[in-house]
Amino acid sequence: MGDYNGHHYYISNEKYSYWDAHNHVRSIDTSFRLVSIHSQGENSFIVMKERMVLGTDYPLWIGGTDTVNEGQFVWDDGTDFDYTNWCSGEPNNSYDSGEDYIMINYGGPGLWNDATNTGDDIFHYVFKVKKPSTPQVTPQVTPQVTPQVDIFPTLLNGDISDHINVNVTSPLHSKECKVWLNDSGGKMVLYNEFVSVENNKVHLPFMANGLYHGVVIIGEEKYRFKVVVVR
Repeated sequence: MGDYNGHHYYISNEKYSYWDAHNHVRSIDTSFRLVSIHSQGENSFIVMKERMVLGTDYPLWIGGTDTVNEGQFVWDDGTDFDYTNWCSGEPNNSYDSGEDYIMINYGGPGLWNDATNTGDDIFHYVFKVKKPSTPQVTPQVTPQVTPQVDIFPTLLNGDISDHINVNVTSPLHSKECKVWLNDSGGKMVLYNEFVSVENNKVHLPFMANGLYHGVVIIGEEKYRFKVVVVR
C-alpha cells in the first residue's frame, strides 16, 4: 500500500473472517499483527491507499478487539489504544454472539464499527511492518562503497508474481547473479549461482507463504532483501 510514519503497509489479497485474518497474517511471519491505528492521519492514509489498491472503500479488518474485557478495546500488537474513530452509535455489541472485532469503512470512509467473527463479516485486512533504521557507517581509511538498499518486505502475490525488484545504486542490465534465500527460521530454501537480472528484477521460483530473507550477489556487491509471499 505504501509508507507512513516509518512503517510499510500491506493489504490482503483475499477476504477473511477476523480470526482467519488474525491467523493468516501470523502464517506469513509470527511477528506480524493486524494493523493498529494511532492518529487521524494514519486512519486517513489507510483509507486513501485502499482506494488506490482496491478501487473503493471496502470494509477492512484492523487489529483492535475487546475479547478480554467487554467494552475495553486493545490493539493486538500491544501498543497503546490512544485513538478511535467510531461511527455514530458504535461500538454497540449488538449481536447476541457479541461484536468484539474492529473493522473500518462502516457508515462512511474510515469510520469504525465493532463486528462479529461470523461468516457474514468477511473482509480484507491490513498490517504494517516497521521500516529498518538507516545504519550508521563508520568512515574507513580506505573508503568502502556500501550499496543503499531497502530491506523492508516486498509483498508478492505468489499466484501471479515471480520476480522481485532489486534496488541498487546504479542500473544493472542482463547480468547474472547469485541468490541465497532463507526462510524466517534461517533455513536455506534456495541457492542459485546463475540467476538473470534484467532491469533490476530478479526472478524467483515458486515459494510457499511466508517471510524470506535473501541476498543477491553481483560481482563484489551484495544486496539484501526481504520478501513476503501471500496467496
